[in-house]
Amino acid sequence: MMLYLKDGMNVGGNAFHGCTSLRTLGNAALGNVGNYAFNYCINLSSVTIGDSATKIGSHAFFDCLNMGSIVLNPASSTLSIGEAAFSWNGNPDVYGAAKNKTLYWNRQSLSFSDHIDNIFNPLSTVIIGESILEVPESMFSGSGMTSLTIGSKVKKINNMAFKGTKISTVKIPSSCTYIGKRAFNSCSYLESITAHDGITFIGDQAFTATMWWWGYSNGFRILNN
Repeated sequence: MMLYLKDGMNVGGNAFHGCTSLRTLGNAALGNVGNYAFNYCINLSSVTIGDSATKIGSHAFFDCLNMGSIVLNPASSTLSIGEAAFSWNGNPDVYGAAKNKTLYWNRQSLSFSDHIDNIFNPLSTVIIGESILEVPESMFSGSGMTSLTIGSKVKKINNMAFKGTKISTVKIPSSCTYIGKRAFNSCSYLESITAHDGITFIGDQAFTATMWWWGYSNGFRILNN
């Protein structure tokens, strides 16, 4: 079943809770979404959060097992995301295994009520859009993400931004001049780093305890601007 909603429409709590036949919201970019609004819509495959949204409630898309794509559209306001908003119960014997999620991050200011892995579980891919200028401190620290694309407008990667993630490669865009301390520390699978000669600051232990740091690597390449 396809549900046609207007761009910016707010959806109240429990509005479509358990609607297992719902597969798509069309092209709608949603406004605020209440607690448990789409909980257990197990066939819903994607969602776009629009620029008017300021709050995604607790468990809003919890147990949407086929949710593979989450898009956060650009906006100047802060988006608050509640507990387990895009997560699942973690027990494949109950409802089956959840699909790995791709987060298209275009909203600079986000506020999380819990660790990012508990909100977007299981998060595998993060694509940082052209609206993002800075990755906040500890933004993805400890996340299980395995793939990362950093947008070409990012200027600053703050302390511990990607610490302990499972990425294996990273390319620092030419726009980025600052990499904070422990930014990629303990990314134990990180073996290939592509950077550029315009970086002016790399903090303490930024790449410590990675495969590259241990010497099991494909190298650290410095590209000319």
